Amino acid sequence: MKLSAKTQYGTLALIYVAAHTRDNTPVSVKEIASKADIPVAFLEQLLKSLISSGIIYSVRGRNGGINLKKPASGINLKDIVEVLEGPIFPASCTSVPGSCTRASSCAAQDAWNRLKTAIDDVLSSTTLQDLQEKQKSIDNTRSMYYI
Repeated sequence: MKLSAKTQYGTLALIYVAAHTRDNTPVSVKEIASKADIPVAFLEQLLKSLISSGIIYSVRGRNGGINLKKPASGINLKDIVEVLEGPIFPASCTSVPGSCTRASSCAAQDAWNRLKTAIDDVLSSTTLQDLQEKQKSIDNTRSMYYI
C-alpha cells in the first residue's frame, strides 16, 4: 500500500498553511507551492478537494489565499488521507466489517484487520498540529550551524 503524491503533497501544503497562518490571514497558493515545492496546477487541484471537505477555506482577492477551517489540533491525518485517497483499507475484505464470505476460513483476515486498525490508529492520533510542530523542530535543527 502506498499513498499517492496527491496525499503527500496535500499534507505538506497543510503543514505549511498551519505553520504560516497568522491572525487568520490566508496563505497564498503561490507561496504554498513555492515553499512546499509543489507544482501550482497540481496544488490547486488538491486544494479543491480539501476545500469541499471543509478542512480548509479559500479567500478571494488581492490578499486572498488558503486558511484552515478549524485549528490544526482538530485536523488529523486520517481526515486528510481519506479526503485525498478515499477510505483506507489494506484488503478488500476489511472495507466493510462482516462482508467477507471467507471470514470463517481465512487465516489472513485477522492480520488484515489488525493492519487496518493500526493504520487507523496512527492516522487518527496524528494531528496537523503534531506535524507542524515536528516540521518546526526539523527546520530549527537545519538552520543551526556549528563552529
